[in-house]
Amino acid sequence: MPDEEPGKEEAEEPDDLSDVEIETPGVWEERLTEALTPSEDPGMVVAACGHPQGEPRVYLHAEVLSRILEHTRGETSREVGGVLLGSFYLSHDRRVTDVRGAVRAPLTRAGQAHVTFSHDTWAAIFQSVDPEPGRSIVGWYHSHPNFGIFLSRQDVFIQENFFDSQGHIALVIDPLRHQAGVFRWEEGRVCPAPGFWISEEEGKEEKARRLAKMLSYRTSRNATPGFLQRMLGRFRRR
Repeated sequence: MPDEEPGKEEAEEPDDLSDVEIETPGVWEERLTEALTPSEDPGMVVAACGHPQGEPRVYLHAEVLSRILEHTRGETSREVGGVLLGSFYLSHDRRVTDVRGAVRAPLTRAGQAHVTFSHDTWAAIFQSVDPEPGRSIVGWYHSHPNFGIFLSRQDVFIQENFFDSQGHIALVIDPLRHQAGVFRWEEGRVCPAPGFWISEEEGKEEKARRLAKMLSYRTSRNATPGFLQRMLGRFRRR
């Protein structure tokens, strides 16, 4: 069964293109330093969600993932979202995106099948993000309540215009189906990643394992707007 489900209407690109003038601060184009990943840090433990491989390697802290799940489960009649905070670095010359925080996106324009970050959304986000050395916006998350894991045309539009650094990721959560998926930049295109790592401090590994077991990791190479359009066309002809 494909990850996408018929019934989700495509959101149009915003008429007010001033929304895309916002730039998310990123450091991916700068020289990255070598650092230990949570997999290598003796004070951390990790659990795999899906089958993580390729670059950038994605780590998502268990406490952050728990808060994101709480947010998406708290509102299932419409899509909700937020931004991911963390750092970009290298590990043995391999690119890493390490997520250690999240901020809910207020004042979005959202419905059952779309969410849009407006100027007011970004203003509120930047006011609530504490400036910390080595931490920046590394991606975004949003929910697909009962629609499965994929990126719609509007989702790709947001990724391409707001989160266009190589290390930026998109985390999609279906809170009703208990599914999750990550999308990342590969050779100039937004592509589904095969998995990510859930990190946690040593001694709390059970929390990371419980989250990995609870979530079904779902993405496919067909998770594109074009594929969704074809699925919707079949559904409407029935």
